[in-house]
Amino acid sequence: MQRRLSEMSGTFSSEIDKILFMEITIDGKKYLAKAGNTILAVCRNNNIPIPTLCSFEGLPREQVCRLCLVEINKSKRLVTACNFQVCDGLEVVTRSEKVEKARKINMELLWADHGGKCSGCSKNLRCELQKMAQEYQVENFHFIPRKGEITHIEEVDLIKDNKTRATFDDRNPAIRKTGELCVECRRCINICPTKEWGFNYRGSRATVSTPYGRKLECMMCGQCVRVCPTASLDDNSDVNTILEKVRDTERYTIAVVDPWIFESIRLEISQCSGLGEMKKILSEIGFEEIFSLDDVWEEYFNILLSEVMKTENVVYWLDCCPAFVWQAKNSKKNIRMLPVESPEKIAVKKIKEICRRKKINSQAIDIFLLSPCTAKKAFPLPEFSGVISVKEFGRLQRLNNKKDEINTNYKKNGVEGKRTSSDYNPGNISQKLKNLIANQDNIDFKTVCGWKEICDLLSNRRETRNKKIIIEGWICPGGCAGGGGQSYLTD
Repeated sequence: MQRRLSEMSGTFSSEIDKILFMEITIDGKKYLAKAGNTILAVCRNNNIPIPTLCSFEGLPREQVCRLCLVEINKSKRLVTACNFQVCDGLEVVTRSEKVEKARKINMELLWADHGGKCSGCSKNLRCELQKMAQEYQVENFHFIPRKGEITHIEEVDLIKDNKTRATFDDRNPAIRKTGELCVECRRCINICPTKEWGFNYRGSRATVSTPYGRKLECMMCGQCVRVCPTASLDDNSDVNTILEKVRDTERYTIAVVDPWIFESIRLEISQCSGLGEMKKILSEIGFEEIFSLDDVWEEYFNILLSEVMKTENVVYWLDCCPAFVWQAKNSKKNIRMLPVESPEKIAVKKIKEICRRKKINSQAIDIFLLSPCTAKKAFPLPEFSGVISVKEFGRLQRLNNKKDEINTNYKKNGVEGKRTSSDYNPGNISQKLKNLIANQDNIDFKTVCGWKEICDLLSNRRETRNKKIIIEGWICPGGCAGGGGQSYLTD
């Protein structure tokens, strides 16, 4: 009886496997694919390269760039790998003369529309579109009209059309928009937690912008900057101006390092994996003093602990994320923030005390914060002369060395850097507070990441009088590890 049940169980399980998994052929080789997966997902899981611009992990599949075209045995036409789901008996060809020709034509169309001003671009050698243009050797611009090939009226119309697309908006303190570099991949539209981006106009005049081209007024989380494949959306600052300030011999420049930058700093500077290498690089650029926020975390936690113990039995949110603080203040939701001095403010106090002891004129000091948080550009402390993101720090170092290079041997699964004692992943602040507060049953700690998740928590949360609830709220996925100022691989 038991044997019979075992056989039935094995048959049932094999039938389920047939439903859930299937065997498909890609470029002549057999692969196991899960039902519901797209061709692109299966290829990525098996390290089979397929170019794409509009597809990004975790975002809706838009199939607008048309670079992921492949041949299949189920259709006479080429299909987009990003949205075609696998099926039993599927045969896929990712590289053929027909596929390569179609991809190159689509690549030339994107390149012609993009502008291709690479040498002076802030994302030179770090641009996904540029990398693909090099891969497909886009040199003959068949879709760019030349002088003499079009009439005077057509030329005037073309100039007018280009003028409407060549928009530049730097009114937002953290995010800069350069319309002519946009490839309309819709990543920014899909990732924005408050849906600030969309399409204006129709047809050939369609441009990605804010509604009616108004000034961008958002929480400045910078997720749109992080996923933009070109420099259409970028950090709003002038690295050359920062370098001039640092090199000014009459100014005393100080760098405050947020340990979260080590999450992706090696994508910009391959030899930088810890604070020791960081201090050396900053000194070479021209910074006189370098401080780490690690040095003030114990003091910050003690202040935070003191404030937590003094509060009433209600729900409080920690103000560790400036994007969340701004959004909380401007939303209609009832959010109580726990007012605590930030680590940056504590560090500035210590720096000023050190400078006072060294008899350095406080008016001649420039303090720069190195941080992956784009929102801190928009809401900096008045004592800071500027906030430098991970990508900007890479550009700063390359400008100082007069060379532009990219760490092509970097592997995402390798060592990403050495964060020190302040390894404050979302939840670690709450966990440390919980460990410091012994035998306090009336205090609960919670952590939530993402504005949608925060809104859901606020909608479902009820007030309590017999418990004190402390909540960490982070806008970016994974906290500052997924900050808008982080660098990421272009492939």
